[in-house]
Amino acid sequence: MLTSTFGVRNFLYSGLLHELAQQADPVILTPANSPLWREERLEGIEVVSFAGDIASPPSQLRVWTNAAFANHYKISSWKLHESWVRRRKLSSGERVKFTLHDLMSFVLSDERILRRVDKFERARSARSAGAQRANRHLLELSLDGLVSGLYMHPIERQYLLGAATAGLPTTCVVPSFDNLWVWITLPTEFRQYLLWSHRMLRELNLLYPNVAPDLCQVTGTPQFDFHVRPEFVWSREKTAEHWSLPPHQRWILYTGNTFTHTPTEPELVGEIAAALKGKAWLDDASLVVRPHPLDRFDRWSAIAGTHSNILFRPPWQADVEWLTPTFEEDHIAWVNLVRHSSVCMNIGSSTTLDAAVVDTPIVLINFAAMGQREEAIYYRQFNLQREHYASIAQSPGVRVANSMEEMTKHLRAYLRDPAQDQRARRELAEEICGPLDGFSAVRVANALALGQSVEGRQ
Repeated sequence: MLTSTFGVRNFLYSGLLHELAQQADPVILTPANSPLWREERLEGIEVVSFAGDIASPPSQLRVWTNAAFANHYKISSWKLHESWVRRRKLSSGERVKFTLHDLMSFVLSDERILRRVDKFERARSARSAGAQRANRHLLELSLDGLVSGLYMHPIERQYLLGAATAGLPTTCVVPSFDNLWVWITLPTEFRQYLLWSHRMLRELNLLYPNVAPDLCQVTGTPQFDFHVRPEFVWSREKTAEHWSLPPHQRWILYTGNTFTHTPTEPELVGEIAAALKGKAWLDDASLVVRPHPLDRFDRWSAIAGTHSNILFRPPWQADVEWLTPTFEEDHIAWVNLVRHSSVCMNIGSSTTLDAAVVDTPIVLINFAAMGQREEAIYYRQFNLQREHYASIAQSPGVRVANSMEEMTKHLRAYLRDPAQDQRARRELAEEICGPLDGFSAVRVANALALGQSVEGRQ
């Protein structure tokens, strides 16, 4: 199932589907508005549309179960998000709703109750109209198995529930390093789990102790094949031409987060630009600002043309429906921008991993714009307390800046000697991302076709 172009990147652009097609007969299930319908490289591979609009929001019981799961395992990421959402002044109705939510998440958090309620909610959701429609569609297709590349997507969830009813084996290819902590409670009991790394395997075992070890395989993720395979490596000159950047200057890359988590981030970047302007040791450097592809770009308009030392470079041209890169070159261009930058700065972003893989020094911004006390507290929690990110922030491969002065000090140190912390960056990348040899797509394809890892069960 390919329900977003994150999946297109990992399954198509990486060569995974064509590798799989040499060993099996893959069928792609995708939305009717998917860019895959105009993708010439899928010639010879069957593409089928999902059975109409079957997506639906999770049930209220599922919402409570997720919160109870977070309570039971004391998942800070979930609590931080909830508290951040509730920071504004609430209406009386919202206060009642959140009070009931907290009560139910506490009552259901006992392990015996939680497991029973989780099983009951899955069974009830499997009887929903959407899941039943997916079930009928899967039976019509006569498939041997179902692969999920984005299990939290509402359409994929319905098909996974339908597959469970049909007794169809399912495989979970975990798409991101934060998924087990953020998109908690899996929609079904998968027959196979393909994981980034041994660290992710430990996390799965912690949160789902009933998952048998022989169902789990460490394959790495095709996402990082683009970072290391020679055919995807661009020269600095080609990268500069694509992004319209001065090829002979050093690029300090700032990668933005989203308006949901960092509402005043543009003001902070403006202050960073002002603090760096006029420093002699930055005469040959530019601050390249690249917003998050799912952000509201208009919120950056105030600083885009007001600071002479900022080069504002929006990411890929996004498809209106899919909101992620539509063309292969967009992702490759992004990876090479990170590769050829002198330093990468961000607030709690996954781009830290992109930088670590290509050995670009990383400065983690741990402060907010002037006067934004509440946001500054949240940034520190966002960087240092989320389960999936805390170890990144604590890694010696990342330098945390708690103030503008510390940020400036770290930048200057890295520009003087980019090899600093090089070994720690590599260790961080391998710990979180798993194998980085460029063959993760091949391992995933082999695991899907054979039902076992080419390296053996992990």
